[in-house]
Amino acid sequence: MERVEEAAVDIYREDEVEEVDITPEDAALYKLAHELFDNAMNGQWEEVVGVYRSSENVHDMRITKMGDTALHIAVSDGETEIVLHLLRIIGNDASRILKIENNKGNTPLHLAAVVGDVETCHAMATKEPKLVSSLNNENETPLFLAALNGHENVFLCLHCHCDEERCYSFRARNGDTILHAAMSGEYFSLAFKIILWHPRLVKYINHSGLSPLHILANTPSAFKSSSRLRLFDRLIYQCLIAEELKGQEGNKKICPHLKKERNIDNTGSESQALTSWGNWICSSLSLAKRGNKKEDAENPQQKSSSMQGTNQREEQGRQRHPNYIYASFVTICYLITEALVEMYRFLRGLLGISSIQKIHQDKRKHKWATQVMNKLLDHTSSYMYAQSPKEPRPTDESKITQVPEPPELDKKMKRQLMTPILIAAKMGVSEMVEKILQKFPVAIHDVDSENKNVALLAVENRQPHVYSLLVDKKKQITSLLRQVDNNGNNALHLAAKSGSHRPWNSPGSALQLQWELKWYMFVKKRMPPHSSVRFNKDGETPQQIFATSHNDLHKEGSNWLAKTSESCSVVAALIATVSFATSATVPGGLNDKTGSPVLEDKPAFNAFTISSLLSLCLSLTALALFYSIITSRFKVQEFSNSLPRKLLLGLTSLFASIASALVSFCTGHMFLLNRQLKHLAYPLYATTCIPITIFALSLLPLYSDLLQGIFTKVPQHNQME
Repeated sequence: MERVEEAAVDIYREDEVEEVDITPEDAALYKLAHELFDNAMNGQWEEVVGVYRSSENVHDMRITKMGDTALHIAVSDGETEIVLHLLRIIGNDASRILKIENNKGNTPLHLAAVVGDVETCHAMATKEPKLVSSLNNENETPLFLAALNGHENVFLCLHCHCDEERCYSFRARNGDTILHAAMSGEYFSLAFKIILWHPRLVKYINHSGLSPLHILANTPSAFKSSSRLRLFDRLIYQCLIAEELKGQEGNKKICPHLKKERNIDNTGSESQALTSWGNWICSSLSLAKRGNKKEDAENPQQKSSSMQGTNQREEQGRQRHPNYIYASFVTICYLITEALVEMYRFLRGLLGISSIQKIHQDKRKHKWATQVMNKLLDHTSSYMYAQSPKEPRPTDESKITQVPEPPELDKKMKRQLMTPILIAAKMGVSEMVEKILQKFPVAIHDVDSENKNVALLAVENRQPHVYSLLVDKKKQITSLLRQVDNNGNNALHLAAKSGSHRPWNSPGSALQLQWELKWYMFVKKRMPPHSSVRFNKDGETPQQIFATSHNDLHKEGSNWLAKTSESCSVVAALIATVSFATSATVPGGLNDKTGSPVLEDKPAFNAFTISSLLSLCLSLTALALFYSIITSRFKVQEFSNSLPRKLLLGLTSLFASIASALVSFCTGHMFLLNRQLKHLAYPLYATTCIPITIFALSLLPLYSDLLQGIFTKVPQHNQME
């Protein structure tokens, strides 16, 4: 175990020791301190236990610059058994020792909550329950740290030892509650329990004016609307089952089993069904064995007589014993199950089980986040859309731990904060927008500091799901789309703007411009008449804004299309030249008498003739399409469908011409092989197809993006956003 040398204690430096006259007792303490420090730094915990036993004076001794005792260090290192042993040695003085704080104000219980050690937390809280409400220098309690780090079992354990009112009032220096902490870490299972037990925490806001609902709205990855799954992954997503969060509001004192939390990785539950079956078999086997022992104990005479018999009779007797037969059957089943588990793990990588588990984890997170969102909205008595950040604070502020306010707090309170529905619209969380509008219909009129409503924020941030949801509400959408922000921009002005952020799910500048055009037209179709000719305060129309803001993107897209078409046209011209020469060649020559091909009755001859002609026609078609792109004027409107469609058809023709040229080559080459080498023809031709396969795989992503861009009406966000 490596530790920085700065952890050494200042009072134990040799230069200071030489300057001060010390008594023999002090010298002995210094020696014990050095010994305790060295053993703790080197992880020699048995020696630390020995030092603790030898002298009570080292129990409260600080041995690091951070003011940590040996108990602090043992807790931080996760040495559960050592910590419990030290607590037993301390004995009745544990209450005083456990209250010792380091320079950051952390007691050993604070550190145990951070590590996630349930046994240590339970032992310390049992000896001194008041430690659960102790504050460090950041006004953080062990209960808050457990929620902040997502240690649910530790939180439940400390919650059992915590007074209800004190738990309710725990806040960090920035004003975060335990519910804020759980929501920030996306620990939705823990957050769900906190909401059930302390529903009033839903109304609390921190010093930045954020409630738990604000934090959830800022987490779009927790909802299904922000997931971008492929077709096959979507099918798997629909087939998987995610359990729901359950709990009771009155059941507040649930203590977990006292065992260490384990970090379960993606493979932790991969064979849960098989292992549970194996566990059932193991339990059945143990029951069968216990049945044999019990029967032997009840019939000692039979046991004695059987021992006096021969080995053959003993074996026959065991085979006739029903419990023995059952145990043998269970043993066989257990071995088969173990083999299946190992086979399952072996095939996991081949079958993509890990990706399926990732999809299942995402679905569970989406379902839990939706449940937490519903609970938050159910316990929100007054929606904060028209109130200042100070008003939602509970009236019983006297019960809350008072902390000093940051200097910039007043400035933050002066500005108008975005409400949860506005944040959800900006981040694309359509589930929250829909739920809030159902529960608080008046929230649709919320605006931010720039006077942008839900629809304007959804349009500006390119959120098609939220915008489509609002469009379905025909009564409200007309008035929303007519509104303008402080700069006089309507929804179409905002849709025309282009920033550095490009969220669309397509690579390349040309395809990005295509998606921008689609988004602009998608918004325009639902705008009131004459919206496209409206001027903002800068005197610009939406068309002018689009042309100006997309100028660089337009140039990049034009250059990319031109270079791509030039490169492909060179290949198409080469294929056309080869195909023309091949189509004019007749394998085997012509019959001198009839003038017909000598090999016209061969099946390969027909395949050669057709494939060579197709290769020529397709290559010329591709060449014409690529030249039409090169000679295009590259107008902005052409990037919507015209230019991408030409590129798609050109790539398709080029790929088909290359495939036809290979077929023509292979069928013509078969006439050159003698009968002895014909068995090598097919492996040779299969090897020849490798280049076209590599070419097809390299073009597949671009081909897929072109198809999606042409046939998709509503743009979609990037999956990696």
